Amino acid sequence: MDFIKINISLGVAVKESEDSDIYEVLRKAENKMYFKKLKESKEAKLLMIKALKSRLEKITYETKYHYERLKDLCIKLAKALNLSDREKEELILLCEFHDIGKIGVSKSILQKQGSLNEEEWEDIKRHSEIGYYIAKECKNASPVDELILIHHERWDGKGYPGLLKKDEIPVVARVFAIADAYDIMVTGTPYKKPMNNKQALNEIKDKAGSQFDPNLAEIFIKIMGEVEQVV
Repeated sequence: MDFIKINISLGVAVKESEDSDIYEVLRKAENKMYFKKLKESKEAKLLMIKALKSRLEKITYETKYHYERLKDLCIKLAKALNLSDREKEELILLCEFHDIGKIGVSKSILQKQGSLNEEEWEDIKRHSEIGYYIAKECKNASPVDELILIHHERWDGKGYPGLLKKDEIPVVARVFAIADAYDIMVTGTPYKKPMNNKQALNEIKDKAGSQFDPNLAEIFIKIMGEVEQVV
C-alpha cells in the first residue's frame, strides 16, 4: 500500500539540575511527543487523502476533469437556486470527495466492461459508507461526511443507503445527484456510450419525480438547454 506513511513521534526534555523532578521531566517529554504526534497525524491524514484520490483516478473513469465539470454544473444550478455560500462550499467539497470510498471496492468491479451482477452492485453501493468513514478522519472532507453517505439517495426513496427521500434529502445532495448523473451520461462509462446534451436532458426529465427532485430537474434542464442554444 504505497499511500501509507509510517512515522514515529518523539518528545525530548532534559533534567537540568539535580533537584529537578524526573517525573516532571518525563511529563514534559511526553507532552512534546503528543503535540508532535498530533501535528504529524493531521499531515499524514492529508497525505493519505491525496494519495487515495490519486489512486482512485487510476482505477476508475472518474478523473480530476470529472470533478471540475461537476463543480461547474453544480455551481450553475446552485446560483439559479440562490443557495447560500455555505451550501456552495459543501457542493464543491462533495464534488471533490463523493467517490473517495470507491478505493475500498475491487478494481475488477470498478473496471468491469459490462453490467454488474447483484453481488458486484452491492459491493459498489458500499462505497458511500466507506467514503463517510474516510471523510470523518480528514478535516478537509469532514464537513461533507454525511453528504458523502447519502449522495446516492433518490427522490422516491429507492436509492442507497435508503435512509432518506424527497425533501428529507438535503438540497446539496439533490443538486449534486442531477449534476453527477448528467456528467456521467454525456461523458460515458466503460459500459455505456456517451449521450449528447439533448439525450441526457431527456433522461433527467424521464426520471424527474423518481430518481431526481422534479423541481430541480426542471430548472437544470432549462439551464442546460439555454447553454446549448448559446453554444
